[in-house]
Amino acid sequence: MVALEANFEGGNAEDVRTIGPDHLSFRARKDRSPRPLWFYFRLTNVKERRVKLELANASECLGGTARAWKVTRPVFSYDCARWERITEAEYIDEKGVFSFSQTFAEDTAWVAFCYPYIYSDLLRYLESVKDSPYARVDVIGSSAEGRKLYALTITDFGVGDSGKVGIAATARHHAGETPGSFSMEGMMDFLLSEDEVASEMRRKLAFRIYPMVDVDGVYKGAYGKHSRGRENDFNRDWTENPKRPEVKAVKEDLDRWARSCDYRAFFDFHAPTPGDENYFYVVSSSESGQKYHGKVLSFLWTLARVCADQYASDDYREVDRSDPEWEDWNRSSTYYQYDRYGVLSLCCEMSYNTNRFGRYMTQDAMRELGKGIALAMYEMACGEGL
Repeated sequence: MVALEANFEGGNAEDVRTIGPDHLSFRARKDRSPRPLWFYFRLTNVKERRVKLELANASECLGGTARAWKVTRPVFSYDCARWERITEAEYIDEKGVFSFSQTFAEDTAWVAFCYPYIYSDLLRYLESVKDSPYARVDVIGSSAEGRKLYALTITDFGVGDSGKVGIAATARHHAGETPGSFSMEGMMDFLLSEDEVASEMRRKLAFRIYPMVDVDGVYKGAYGKHSRGRENDFNRDWTENPKRPEVKAVKEDLDRWARSCDYRAFFDFHAPTPGDENYFYVVSSSESGQKYHGKVLSFLWTLARVCADQYASDDYREVDRSDPEWEDWNRSSTYYQYDRYGVLSLCCEMSYNTNRFGRYMTQDAMRELGKGIALAMYEMACGEGL
């Protein structure tokens, strides 16, 4: 009999039911989120079996419509390192169920909504870069459950920061939004490389990076997104007095760092609803004014040229606080940086599934988009576009 369990780091599945010998139903665990989405579990006794899996609460999930689930393709792996997309999937509208099937070649397989990136993955990455002459890894505080919060500075430490353009970035305010981590990792990989352009960037720019904000949620496999209020959503806690110790630690560290350089840009890496492509949320032109909005458009045009196979210049959405749907936008990290510092501030939504050209995102494609963001920012900084 096929068995499904999620009692491991980053795991998420509940209410598992056996419908048939090779047919299981499960639900994405809500935790305290009204709109779940993330799932990640292990299957055993599946070798040479065609297993059918049903996400029973798909209609309750974020963006849970037939259009969104039409393009959704979960991933599977036999070693939690090499992942493949599941290609056979459908949304059963009358039941609100997302169904997908896979024939497995090994006895044990891991299945996830998208490529997992757990807290242990971050720790392994930090261990791999901590001896780089271009990186400094700092512990800036602890989570509510006592896990360490990290920040990285990437720059040429032989050149003083006072004249450098400063760029800050965060990821995983929402624990289940794993594409943001892969894009941020791609950015960091490039900035730490021996590439000639990367070397020039380190001489002229200083990066302060916060790779995982909700470390407890990531560890426990929570999705972590709440549609309203500050109680559950880390990205609606960017106020002068944050409730979350994680947000408080990042905010205070970033505020200190911003005084050490010429701080000009901020990026917060996220992931959207299942059916959405890569895009950015930006402060509306009606609120920011044409000069600021011109910088936004210049960056987006540059990125579309650098990453032409992933992104186009009109892949952005303006957000205005006067819109009732975005009444809490002013408590987001993106708006906080714009409002407090006037820097170019963008919320980067990295797709779980396809880009605008219909191609499915791989881990490497997500990393390439992160590298492209760094390159586009460098072009703007060198051209005085910031």
